[in-house]
Amino acid sequence: MIEFATVTGALAAVRTISEIAKNINSAELNQKVIDLQNSILELQQQLFEFQTQNLTLKAEKRELLETIEREHQLIFKHEVYWKKLDESYDGPYCPTCWDADHKLIRLGSLGIVNLARLGLTHRYYCYFHRVATFNIQHQEVQEMLQGESGVTRPSLMTPPGI
Repeated sequence: MIEFATVTGALAAVRTISEIAKNINSAELNQKVIDLQNSILELQQQLFEFQTQNLTLKAEKRELLETIEREHQLIFKHEVYWKKLDESYDGPYCPTCWDADHKLIRLGSLGIVNLARLGLTHRYYCYFHRVATFNIQHQEVQEMLQGESGVTRPSLMTPPGI
């Protein structure tokens, strides 16, 4: 790949030749040197544009790979997304945010209520949408957070008295 320093060095060499050509006093040689300088400047500008485009494409690629990686970690269960950890799950995450914008937005808790038809139920809402609410039965939340180990992660344990 052409380095920016290589083009800059070539431009410096052409300037040196240009100084020598002035002493020779040849209009044709001077014009050729000017044309060469212009060509090198154009190459320098194109190289800069290619480098900028390359950086942009690398950033887009990195974002896409991160999205694919997150997608492989997510499961959709109980009408929300959960992120797979080693032996349990993290979440819940807003399905609307992920499905529409691939943004992993954690749902906020509205607490635990006892609903007649569902029993003990966790209520969640999306901080971003503020209108979307999700009801997930207590047992289902515990199963997701406990995972295969059967131990609930301390930061997500059910509040005392439940």
